[in-house]
Amino acid sequence: SPSTMHHQSSLPEMRKETQLTSARQLWALLRGRIQATTEKMKKEELKPAQLTHGLQHLRHLSFPQPVRHVAYNSSTSLLVVLDAESQLHLHKEDGWLSHSTQAPEPIVGLLYATQVNKYVAWDQGSLQVLGPAFEMLSKVLAPHGIRCCCYSPELNQVVTAGAGSLSIWAFRYGFRQLQCQATVQQGLSPCNTFTQLALDTGVPQTCFAACSTGVAVFNISQGELLTFQRDLHNRAITDITYCEAGACVVTASRDTTIKVWDKKWLIQTIFVGHTGPVTAVTIYPQGPLILSASQDGTIRTWNLQTIDQVDEVHVAEVVEQLQTHPEGGYVVSLTGSTIDLWKVNQLYSLHTQLGAAVTRLCTVDLSAVGSFPVRAVCVCQDSTVRLVAAHTGRILSTLLLDRPCQAVEVAYCLPKETLFVLLERGQLLRVNTAVNPMSVKKMVAPWSESARPCCLLLYSHLVDPEKAYAQWQEIVEQKGDKKAWAQLPLKYLLVLGQEDGSLCVRQWFTGRVQTGACCSPAWGPLGAAWQGPSAWPSAGGDRTVKVWRIFPYIDECLTLLLSFSSQHPVLHLCPLGSTLGAAIQDPESATYSIVQYDLLAQSRQEHGPEDDPLDEIMGLCCCPTLKLFASASRDGSVKVWNAQNQLLRHLKLNTIPESLAFGNERGDLLLGVEQHLHRIHHSKYLPRPYLTKVRPDDGSLRPLSKDARRRLLLEPPSLAAK
Repeated sequence: SPSTMHHQSSLPEMRKETQLTSARQLWALLRGRIQATTEKMKKEELKPAQLTHGLQHLRHLSFPQPVRHVAYNSSTSLLVVLDAESQLHLHKEDGWLSHSTQAPEPIVGLLYATQVNKYVAWDQGSLQVLGPAFEMLSKVLAPHGIRCCCYSPELNQVVTAGAGSLSIWAFRYGFRQLQCQATVQQGLSPCNTFTQLALDTGVPQTCFAACSTGVAVFNISQGELLTFQRDLHNRAITDITYCEAGACVVTASRDTTIKVWDKKWLIQTIFVGHTGPVTAVTIYPQGPLILSASQDGTIRTWNLQTIDQVDEVHVAEVVEQLQTHPEGGYVVSLTGSTIDLWKVNQLYSLHTQLGAAVTRLCTVDLSAVGSFPVRAVCVCQDSTVRLVAAHTGRILSTLLLDRPCQAVEVAYCLPKETLFVLLERGQLLRVNTAVNPMSVKKMVAPWSESARPCCLLLYSHLVDPEKAYAQWQEIVEQKGDKKAWAQLPLKYLLVLGQEDGSLCVRQWFTGRVQTGACCSPAWGPLGAAWQGPSAWPSAGGDRTVKVWRIFPYIDECLTLLLSFSSQHPVLHLCPLGSTLGAAIQDPESATYSIVQYDLLAQSRQEHGPEDDPLDEIMGLCCCPTLKLFASASRDGSVKVWNAQNQLLRHLKLNTIPESLAFGNERGDLLLGVEQHLHRIHHSKYLPRPYLTKVRPDDGSLRPLSKDARRRLLLEPPSLAAK
């Protein structure tokens, strides 16, 4: 009947509708669980975390017998620990024991040959080749004795040394046996006993063998002695290593020093700091860093770029050996019957060498309004001001001031390649930065003793960014020609804070006070000021913060918007949209804190006192793209805060940052540390939710936007989905 036929035709549609309903229900269940898991992971990522720069202890391992040697199998990612009873203990990279086995014969040393997936073991008179399961493949006698042994991955050869000789061995018969290729004895005597070996990676390859206070250099490609450098130290050399990045040899000695030598055996650097004989030294290749251990109970880290000590770790027992395993990225220290696993966490790296401490650091980033590069201005203790390319660290130009003249404030106009410098005695300099060294174009002396300027601000209003960028390129080519920059489509106002507590706006070129722009609120000296898009805050000695509105094209260009009082002196100010970050501190009451004010809601956002810095706050800056604040303190830390004044990251630097600034919109931080400018890459500290907002360095596509990820996650399957 027609009704039966209609019922039969509707069955497939009902079945399809039932399947679609079931799919939607399952999708809703999956979506809810994914959302819950994502939110949980996000909350965990955004919890405050402490990151430490330097050597990090991972695990302590104890063994029943003294440890002789540690080899690393890069193919299986296992540590093979050889003890005094020829027992082999295999540990995973995290330190957990995999299993143990007995060596086929008594041995005193072990290494892993990466090119052939074999182990090479030795005692004082023979060499053994062991298979991946430590089975004996071959054994060969070493007639000249073996005191030390190393493996060359580049040549796939084994080098051994003993009393008055050095031998070179090659693999034969399917890499199952070692055969002596050459033995070097000419130029050596039986009393020359070699204790340590080091290889470079050049061609031809060179081997460095330590003997008493000297080092013998061999060409292992040709099998000959090149030179024997004697009396390099006052006491015996305890360890030797080669640094590929610096093309130098590093020796450690019982005379408590570590010396760095070039290829001509001229001293490049002597590291002094250990108070006892140095027992071991190794190179951490990602540095380049030198790690040394001493009988004074410390492991110290030295930076070959900055030529100083960057870390010090105290250990309970004297470290006998230090080994670096680049494949695993960790360091192993041997002490008696124990070993310790370490990681080197490099939060900051050298960006550029300045030669003097950076007392003030500021960046100019106009990438949001044009194609201008990011510049960093460094005020240094040696009476210089340096202009640095923030991305590369290259020093572009330097201002040389007559000592003891010192700059206290700077304001940089990038489109006009002009720098304003406020000196200690109140003079104001206008400097051309398009030439190197910079040239002073004009100097304005203090106009009165009572109104001496102490703070400087440059307010900018860029009318046509594209035209300004094209004319800026012309200014750079013409080395700061006056005719070129006079036509720039922009407006700048120079705002000065004076010791009598007043603010005045001076004409950008002549230095004359603009009519009606001077205000005298009868407060103390200006302590901080910062430029904003249309309003900016200032703070003075009366512990009052005032927010000003600026109108660049009229005479009465300053208007007070609001003001509020602070219980403690305000040292630094940094606005981020409608949020104002302030660093308040009072040394008498040991008060050091980061406070945020919501200017729209006129409320104050606090955090717990446990998150406050412990010493003087050296700098405060913000990243508008990521909506983050960062502060640096003399307690050796950098703290990163969100716009709700919640601590996200606590970076312990093991050094004192003198200044701080964000280097770009991705969140890279620039630090003035001692005589250098360092950088903290954003990937080192940013939580994962913030990393998804960062534009990659290589210019590739951005990650999916929040809306795109939300649509992808929440939209149900379409009717056409199968």
